[in-house]
Amino acid sequence: MNLTLREILDRYGPLIAVGVVLTMLVVLMPGGGGDQQRVDAGDLASGVGGTDTDAGAPDISGTSGQSGSFASGSGTGGGGTGSDTGTAAGTGGGGSGGEAAGSSAAPPPADTKCREDGALPAFSNYAPPCIPVFTGDNSGSTYTGVTGDKIKVVYYFGYSSAATQATLRAIGADDPRPQSMDVAKTLTRYFNIHYETYKRQVELVFFESDIETDDDAGLKANAVKIAQEIKPFLVIGAEDTVATELAARGIMCICTVSEASGYYQQNAPYTFGILPEAEEYFQQMAEYIGKRLAGRPAQHAGELNPTLRTTERKFGLIYIEGVESKIDPRAKEAVAYYEQELAKYGVRLTKKVAYVYDAARSQEQATNIIAQMSDAGVSNLACACDPLYPIFLTKAATQQQYYPEWFITGTALTDTTFFGRTYDPAQWTNAFGISPLYVFWEDITQSTGYKEFHHMRPDAAQGDEGTQINVREPAFSLLFAGIHYAGPNLTPENFAKGLWNAPARGGTPTVVLVKFTPESYTAIKDFTEVFWNPTTRAKDETGKDGVGVLLKVAGGKRYTPGTWPKADPNVFNTEGTIFAATEGLNWPHDEDGHTHGPEERCRSCG
Repeated sequence: MNLTLREILDRYGPLIAVGVVLTMLVVLMPGGGGDQQRVDAGDLASGVGGTDTDAGAPDISGTSGQSGSFASGSGTGGGGTGSDTGTAAGTGGGGSGGEAAGSSAAPPPADTKCREDGALPAFSNYAPPCIPVFTGDNSGSTYTGVTGDKIKVVYYFGYSSAATQATLRAIGADDPRPQSMDVAKTLTRYFNIHYETYKRQVELVFFESDIETDDDAGLKANAVKIAQEIKPFLVIGAEDTVATELAARGIMCICTVSEASGYYQQNAPYTFGILPEAEEYFQQMAEYIGKRLAGRPAQHAGELNPTLRTTERKFGLIYIEGVESKIDPRAKEAVAYYEQELAKYGVRLTKKVAYVYDAARSQEQATNIIAQMSDAGVSNLACACDPLYPIFLTKAATQQQYYPEWFITGTALTDTTFFGRTYDPAQWTNAFGISPLYVFWEDITQSTGYKEFHHMRPDAAQGDEGTQINVREPAFSLLFAGIHYAGPNLTPENFAKGLWNAPARGGTPTVVLVKFTPESYTAIKDFTEVFWNPTTRAKDETGKDGVGVLLKVAGGKRYTPGTWPKADPNVFNTEGTIFAATEGLNWPHDEDGHTHGPEERCRSCG
């Protein structure tokens, strides 16, 4: 998925390509020849499809490699806290898991270059298991967009409204289009060289849309044009309407952000994402609120509202349900699920208000929403929002002298230091909650995307990688992992089955737990506790120095559904917290004796 802000706002508003450098850590886990055809997800889950989904695929569901081991993930795909080697066992969200690690597959031959942990040589902690360099017949054209030597992939740039572009420029979140294209091409070269692609190379084709996000007919026309004229195997970064139309035509898409689970099932098995599904956010929120907040005073509300601080919490929810004239019915379905989850703990919402993304009317809407929450006496206010609307909501709250506890939901980068600094500090000083994001780096040069870009461009200056490098990187990680796991017979069925069969991995502060299943087409499966500290000075995720950071509690300890403690939140206490890390972020691929020219395939280098 191309996790630029444009994609994150994909279902929210007139979307844009923005530059927020946050690696939404993707699990690098993935998935017949002949004519393209749509495959029923139920058949696929049972191993039935229009092609032979096992033909030529290597056994890599749990390869041990040389000395390290991959996850022993079992049960329902969730997992515990894991370990630095990527172990994650137990149960949690995400439906039934695939095969557990520890298969009987023999390790690669001694002359196959592998990492010490048994993965392919690469920077990412999620690099796929090492397998022998492929030397056989890849069956040539196995699917639309696939030939014996190429895999055609479309990189999609969506339309940006003038109002949204102005907002982004005001907060310094932008990369020029030529630079964005250059970064995408460089990342493509990196993964072509480092991952097993079975004698094929990904060929990137750019598509620039001039269709507004609420124009369904125009977006469907985009999809038709892509399918009929470009004929790719996969598309990166398109709007949800485009992704749906592509799926109907049998084309894969690494697209969308945190849609409801029904959306992914409707498009199965063609649409994948990284950040959790909407219901996965709401499940974690309900458990946290039910166990840790309900029945207690809102002690973290602002001092100017003493009544809120001394009375039992009343819970409110602001959520996005559409884009200008386009309403997403699944938004209300997801909120209904949230209310059902809250009811398990005897909790109900005092007030819920939906908004439709419209940058031109944002302040007007925010003023009205905040007035409703204040009048209802809401003392704990959650915002399942895009990252821009809290700018206007917090401003409106201060104007109305309303200082509730702000519950951080973790949706769409609202749980980052970069965007936290754009929210009214008088409000955000009362913000805490949960986040699916991991512990980031102290400096951008330590990040995986930065290292991958400069590994391919050793003469490039710092900054050439753009502010979006780690936002763009996960889409390529997922794409190439899917290709790697699918084997030489590359089809959507094999791509999907490879993802499902790969074991759950991660569960540590810097390596989040990730797992794909037939029930869950998004990667991240665990969350951490966070709060805003207004006095800490540090660089944000884009490398900009400033005051105010989002701290992770207990060193970034992560929780799967069912594991949150019942004690009061451990927030607004900096002891034991963490903001950034210098270790565990990636593998020392450029320091392990590994050398090759920028165009030499790493899989074949000595």
